[in-house]
Amino acid sequence: ALARDGAAKAVENLPLTFVFSRPDGVESRRIVSDGASAGGHAVDLPLEPNAMRGTWSVSIYTDPKQPAVASQMFLVEDFVPDRIEFDMKADKQEIAQGETANIDIDGRFLYGAPAAGLALEGELTLSTSRHWDRFQGFSFGLADEQSAEPTVTPLAGLPVVGDDGKVTFPVSVDQLPSTTKLVDAKVTVRMRETGGRAIERSLNIGIRPQGHMIGIRPDFADNEVPQGGTAKFSLIAVDPDGKREALKGAQWTLVKVERNYQWYRSNNSWNYEPVTFTKSIANGQVDLSADGDATVSVPVDWGQYRLEVETSDPEGPATSYEFDAGWYVSSTTTETPDGLEIALDKDNYAAGE
Repeated sequence: ALARDGAAKAVENLPLTFVFSRPDGVESRRIVSDGASAGGHAVDLPLEPNAMRGTWSVSIYTDPKQPAVASQMFLVEDFVPDRIEFDMKADKQEIAQGETANIDIDGRFLYGAPAAGLALEGELTLSTSRHWDRFQGFSFGLADEQSAEPTVTPLAGLPVVGDDGKVTFPVSVDQLPSTTKLVDAKVTVRMRETGGRAIERSLNIGIRPQGHMIGIRPDFADNEVPQGGTAKFSLIAVDPDGKREALKGAQWTLVKVERNYQWYRSNNSWNYEPVTFTKSIANGQVDLSADGDATVSVPVDWGQYRLEVETSDPEGPATSYEFDAGWYVSSTTTETPDGLEIALDKDNYAAGE
């Protein structure tokens, strides 16, 4: 507990009385703390092995004859360790849409016997991602695409665990969200004890894209470039099977991202919404090869930027990457007109500057 006055300053030398009550409302113990540590109080409540289980409460008093200044509830429960354990693995780390991955479960009781006959339940969660494990550092898909909420599908009809504690069941993804990004599938399985309590394990399976992809890797650290510096990127093209390929005449554009606010009147009151617009800074073409990384280097000033790479085919892949220049900080946390964008004039300072 921290004792503070109305100005949030520490109140020292103020004894506090901690009154602990059992779930049936009977007072169990009363402890007085002197609060000599800058208004901080810490007390321990030793519990007997046969202490009453349920919801306990603690009330704190500056004067036991006056109402409590604070109170809190806490649970006292038995701790029963897990009695079962299981391992889960998949025979494929990546699958395509409609392809099946087999999930192997190997369960056992902690005293050694197989977890025979226990029930399984679980779900499959699909979420979007811009990263592909086999292409470290590269981002895929449009940076300004609205991220969809993960979709959760129950795993229906899971078999019970066999006599040897093992079971295998198939998992497939028939419908994918509409996105320019990659899709990840998380398989979550729970094995339930006979008493009703379950333990849970999860694993991730990558979903291969339905079309060709372009990857962008920033060749600078911490997602920012010094003001007046040069932003360098590496570009690759990947087919749906995850193999590098050549792509002639990829078009790149560097745009500066700026934010303004649109005021409007609704229901006899004024409101606003943030409006983001872009201004083209530079553009060009680049050929992507299957055996090396293509590079794009452009000078930047202060602000927020986005590099966009696409093909001449409107149905072709498109990828973008957002970054900052000049130690830029945007007001994305508040999205209000009085949340300003700020930047420092250099990356470090000497004492007294």
